[in-house]
Amino acid sequence: MTPHLFTSTSSSLPSTDRLAVARGLLAAQQSLARALGNHFMANTSLELLLELFIAHETGTALGAGDAIARLGPSPNVTWRWIMALEDDGLVMLGKDGRSGTLDITDRGLERIRNAIDTVATFG
Repeated sequence: MTPHLFTSTSSSLPSTDRLAVARGLLAAQQSLARALGNHFMANTSLELLLELFIAHETGTALGAGDAIARLGPSPNVTWRWIMALEDDGLVMLGKDGRSGTLDITDRGLERIRNAIDTVATFG
């Protein structure tokens, strides 16, 4: 079964607010990883989904090789997370594998939007 890509869903936050929250979450995650050490703060799956959400919302592409090179504690760990997220139907790896693009699926968009909305309304 091939996941569908980029179908909008209804949500509680405007897309511009959600994009700002996603950028803030990603920046906070990366700042904590720098401060405490990546081995303490690695949350590769969340970083991947946030990066892909931001890419989707801004109309940019994320290459699998780029994600592997700069996210997670190591390239092998990031690759394993890409494979796990693909198995779960949240991301779709392009036909060129590691040298191709990485896309977020409808299911991935729904999950990360719900997570962002939850964080944005927390408190």
